[in-house]
Amino acid sequence: MGAKGSRVREPFDQFTTWPKERALGTVDEYKFKDYDFGIDAANAAMLLRVDLKTGEKVATLLSRKGEPTGIINALSLVAGVILLNESFTSSEAAGAVFDVFDFDNSGEISMDEMTILMLSACRGLKSMLAVGRDPHDDDMERSTMGAFDQLGKTYGTYISRVDFLKWTRVHFKGDSSALAVMNRFNLLDGAAPRPAAEWHSPERQNAEQAQAEIARQMAELEAEAVTEAREAVAKAAAGLRAAAAAEDEEMEQLRLEAEAVEQARQEAVEAAAKAAEEEAERQRVEEEEALAAKLAEEEARRLEEEIAARAAADAAAAAAAKEKAEAAAKEAAWKSKQRREEEEALAAALQRQLEEATAAAAKELEEEEAAAEALAAEERAEEATPCGDDGEEEKEQQNAATILQNKQRQKLAKAKVAAKKEE
Repeated sequence: MGAKGSRVREPFDQFTTWPKERALGTVDEYKFKDYDFGIDAANAAMLLRVDLKTGEKVATLLSRKGEPTGIINALSLVAGVILLNESFTSSEAAGAVFDVFDFDNSGEISMDEMTILMLSACRGLKSMLAVGRDPHDDDMERSTMGAFDQLGKTYGTYISRVDFLKWTRVHFKGDSSALAVMNRFNLLDGAAPRPAAEWHSPERQNAEQAQAEIARQMAELEAEAVTEAREAVAKAAAGLRAAAAAEDEEMEQLRLEAEAVEQARQEAVEAAAKAAEEEAERQRVEEEEALAAKLAEEEARRLEEEIAARAAADAAAAAAAKEKAEAAAKEAAWKSKQRREEEEALAAALQRQLEEATAAAAKELEEEEAAAEALAAEERAEEATPCGDDGEEEKEQQNAATILQNKQRQKLAKAKVAAKKEE
């Protein structure tokens, strides 16, 4: 396949050199990702797995509006990808295009599906090659009818993939390049549309002769294919014999390699066993160390908790003792204050009593002194008055007794005052 003898427009020229797998991947992408028949630039870019700028170029050249925002026929695009690709043989390309239009994957297509196939493929090639004219619906319908006539199929039935490949081999005479397809359908520049009668086989007046001619051509093609197949089988047999000899040598080499591998495997098993033992020992040591560390950690935690508990108890006891001491200090201060207040009250009472006693003693002393003075005055008066000797002596004794009593009274009052002051 490919665009032999023509120049493909950019960006469609990249389709010619795509790997076959990528082109077939585009077919699968379209069929199994549920794309619509009409797609925009973004969908075209996703379908072809190209950037959006390339998708916009594709949309511009394939859309009827000639704008990057136009809607294009996805079937024309996919068919063009297959027919322009140079990696396909004619049969491979025809089969891939058939698969695109086998919408239900039944292995058969109807007359309408075959007509859509021809229209979509030719319109896609016309835009991608920038040559020829658009196909007409009636022309493609007549071409489909001619194909059904040549294959001996009744209108309204279906043709299989095998029948389609046979028809393409006869109809395109081994050349199914893009230009050959356009030329076979009389779509190149300068070519006039073919009359409707020419779309049928030349023996349309005698369908049996036409079918016999097609059958003869197909038989020749099948005979050629059988000859080619026999040659290929013989060549393959020789290759198989050579391959068998090479395989024997390879098997011997493989046996030696297998022995070496087995020995290496045994050594690896022994090394693995040893490593496993070492790993088990290492794990045991790690487990013991981990257990010891865990026990030490638990003991340390227990000691810390015990110390903390003791410290808390000591702190509580200290707080209680402090609280008790503060309470005792408060009580002692209160008692001291109370005692001091009582002593001060007692001292004040005693002071009042002393002052009262002193005042009383002073008053009594004053009274006694006054009495003594009065007595002395009387004595002086009596001394002034003449009297008998006996009477004078008796008065002197009375006066002396009175003076002595006054002195004793004064002495006693002074003693009481001194006693009160000492208290």
